[in-house]
Amino acid sequence: MLSNLRIVSKIVLLALVVAFGGSMLLAIGCSKNYFEGFATQTDDESLFYTAREYLRTADYPNAILSCTGLSANYLKEDNVAIVCASAYAGRCGYKMDWFLPTNHVLATPIFTYMFQQLSGTTAGMATDCDTAESILRKIGGATARSDDANMFMALLSIYKIGVIVNNLADAAPDDGTLDGAFDACAMSVANQNLIGSALWELNSSVNQLTSTFFTAIKAGLAANCTALGLLGTPENFCLATDPTALTVNQLKGAMSTIKEGSLFGVNQGGAGGCNGGTVSAGVQCNCL
Repeated sequence: MLSNLRIVSKIVLLALVVAFGGSMLLAIGCSKNYFEGFATQTDDESLFYTAREYLRTADYPNAILSCTGLSANYLKEDNVAIVCASAYAGRCGYKMDWFLPTNHVLATPIFTYMFQQLSGTTAGMATDCDTAESILRKIGGATARSDDANMFMALLSIYKIGVIVNNLADAAPDDGTLDGAFDACAMSVANQNLIGSALWELNSSVNQLTSTFFTAIKAGLAANCTALGLLGTPENFCLATDPTALTVNQLKGAMSTIKEGSLFGVNQGGAGGCNGGTVSAGVQCNCL
């Protein structure tokens, strides 16, 4: 129980970085003039302080502008990457209140919950979420990232997929109901790659976190990927080594994870389609 409270506290603190610009975490001082000297500097430390000040005021475009001037090596630092990823995440609409209380993550197939809760999403928002994800990836793999960075990556990956699915599957009208014409298996290759990389990062990140807060997600991903591995083609994206280079079949596995209706997906076709089944239930629940 104490472990869960600690990890939820950490997640809430990360939420404050994005939702409120990090005023509780990142402010160095109360004087605005302190940062004015940094605004005209172009060295890494000055740009980073400027980005944090812009993030504190939820000025995501200018925070992003400051982050784009950072050197590649500086951006690899864990705390720097979290701040710059937060700027892009803020612009993609990322908020943390969707997971509170915690049963929001666990009680419903999560991507069904996400597309129902989100509205007005755009392809541009998905791109910003993907950029935030790629910045966190600069730190290194999940084993190289801090718990804070892995928590951020896991929750951001869920949100990113929610943005894409809401944009594509709940568009006519945007009413929290899955559009009848939606077909996860027919998504563009670009969207398949966005979702595939997010699922891979979600799996990698939660498996580095020891709190039971993510236990159900870990178990669901393990069951899902095991089932994908038994479909007769190498669709198990969990076995990939590079989230940006998934094979055609691994992408089919990612799309099957969106299509199914038991563990994570949107239950494509409802009672007349997947009908709450897992990816093992047949072509109505997978993309073979």
